[in-house]
Amino acid sequence: MRIGLDLRKSSDPAEREALARQADLLGVWAVLVGGGPSGTEVSEAASIAISTNNVHLAVWVDGSSEHPLTLAEEISILDHLSERRALPVIAAEPQIITRVQQFLDGCSVDGFHLVPPPAQTILPVWDASEVSVVELTGDLVKDRVTIDTERDNGTTHLFVSWPGNIETMVRHLSTRALVNDFPQLVADLADLLPENNWSQ
Repeated sequence: MRIGLDLRKSSDPAEREALARQADLLGVWAVLVGGGPSGTEVSEAASIAISTNNVHLAVWVDGSSEHPLTLAEEISILDHLSERRALPVIAAEPQIITRVQQFLDGCSVDGFHLVPPPAQTILPVWDASEVSVVELTGDLVKDRVTIDTERDNGTTHLFVSWPGNIETMVRHLSTRALVNDFPQLVADLADLLPENNWSQ
């Protein structure tokens, strides 16, 4: 299971961007932005794309607020700007999600065609109703149980909101999500290292 960081709890765009940069440095798979004022989600993701190198950019958008072609164009541009790191998460009726996917796949829909096509050869559109999101507590004992449960239930991708230090989340939970028998001792010993600064 891959863990991404849900940044939507923060109301400050500058803080979200700083958290995304830190997540990028620490090797977090993805960050999730959006859910705010309609029309600003892709712009915020573009700003984060410019300041990061590896983290994927999951963008939660209201698909009913724009024409599917307009939404596909924005996603395509983000995919180019981020060098193939865009992950669109669309909250909309299934037919809207299908139309956006068709545009991104290079299909002509109602006589319209997406130009430019996305940078990724295959750019899947995620239905927001199928995206797993949990709010972690910051209590590692409780959060380990949450991560283990999600992983053991077959969740493949999970976005978490995390109230604490991202380094702690990565060290204790991201690796745990990948393997069933994560040696907790390794993370505990890493906590004891003096001046442990994983982000540099």
